[in-house]
Amino acid sequence: MGALGAADTAGDKPVYIVAGGSAGLLVQYEDLVRIAGRMELAAERLHSLREQAAELWQEPGVGTSLPADRIRVHLAGAVGNLALCAAALDRLVDGVRESARQYAATEGRIQLMLPSLGPLPLAPWIIPGHRAGGFPTLPQTESALASPADERAMAAAMWVVRKMGFGKPRPVSVTALPGKPELVQVEGTARSILSRSEVLKRENREGVVEILRIDEAGKSIFVVTIPGTQDGANGSNPFGFTGNGESRLEESRYVAAGVAEALRQAEAEAGDSVILSGYSQGGDHAANVAAELGRDSEYDVDFLLTAGSPTGATDLPPGLPALHLEHVQDWVPGIDSIANPDTADRVTLTRLDPVTTPAGEDVGLGPGHRLDHYQQAAAMADASDDASLRTVLGSLGAAIGTATVATRHLYRFSREPLTQVPLRHAGPSMPVAKAGPSLPTAGSMPGAGTGAGGGARSVPDVEPHTRPAVCDPLPR
Repeated sequence: MGALGAADTAGDKPVYIVAGGSAGLLVQYEDLVRIAGRMELAAERLHSLREQAAELWQEPGVGTSLPADRIRVHLAGAVGNLALCAAALDRLVDGVRESARQYAATEGRIQLMLPSLGPLPLAPWIIPGHRAGGFPTLPQTESALASPADERAMAAAMWVVRKMGFGKPRPVSVTALPGKPELVQVEGTARSILSRSEVLKRENREGVVEILRIDEAGKSIFVVTIPGTQDGANGSNPFGFTGNGESRLEESRYVAAGVAEALRQAEAEAGDSVILSGYSQGGDHAANVAAELGRDSEYDVDFLLTAGSPTGATDLPPGLPALHLEHVQDWVPGIDSIANPDTADRVTLTRLDPVTTPAGEDVGLGPGHRLDHYQQAAAMADASDDASLRTVLGSLGAAIGTATVATRHLYRFSREPLTQVPLRHAGPSMPVAKAGPSLPTAGSMPGAGTGAGGGARSVPDVEPHTRPAVCDPLPR
């Protein structure tokens, strides 16, 4: 359960809820337990003081004169008062612990009351007239996929696809696209970061990942945006439909290796800040890459933003701030059957207001999954006074700062051909380039386009003049 968000003007109904973060309910339950622990320590000190006072009262010689008799009376009173205070604090500690248990149990019962659709999670998709234009909702999808049998069936289906060769994950090569680097405006807001996904979607370049480089006060910040699912079934595109298999079954290990290589080409150094973002499949990859880099690289992964992505099963390192945007009409974030963890570091904003697909446009994966609706959700997050949102977005603002100019660089990720012999693992260190000519420096970094401003201008998509750097994944 989360806190209610802003109300709409139509019926004073909440348009979103917020879960997790510093003000999340489960975090507050944990705070209750921590408070109970501190109170328990205070009670133990009171018990100890009572025992010391009692021992002093029983010391030989106390009470042999009138002043000593008065001291003895006061000690007796202190012993009694300390005993009463300690007993009262013991009862209060038990009450706080029991309250935390009851709150958590109630939360669990509410989760179990969510509607279930049975063993066919995508059945509502084909039922005419179903809510959200024939698509299941987020809670329904999460409930329907909750059974182990359904999870095994989905895994088996994806395994068959991989064995047929269509979705077999393979190492990726990374090449920087040529052209003069473009300057773009970027701000430390959710809307600004998510707008980069819209730029990639509009340009529709196969397998292209964007990296914005901000140089500030002797430190570089790299904003990495991974595209959502792209059209076509080209097996060389890591972000085609079958790319979902790598994010779901392989924890994006090849894409993570590619991002590490792209950062290396962008001359990222130890201690530099990395911000990861993505929409739909791109957000799923971004979460996995954030987890990988957060554990096994020298970069500081300072923020993760996802929109319409199934990220509940991703185990992010503690201390990594993350904002997940979801919509109740969007079933895609629920396909992993796990709600995002309610922790101090991870915040989920779920839109509740109904949305539709504009007349004449393809319904796609449903109106709730549209990127423009998630851009509105990002704006809601930026404008919200919710404590959890303010805290997590404060981390983003601190990483990027006020409005600033970034240099835009584009990198094409391509799967190796199926006929190629698989490469050996490079070892436990972060992936590096296999071979090839020297890579470009930051000053001559190939980018895309010219000009300044927040919107990227589409440019001819020509092939790079350098050989691609092939990346090994981290060993599993």
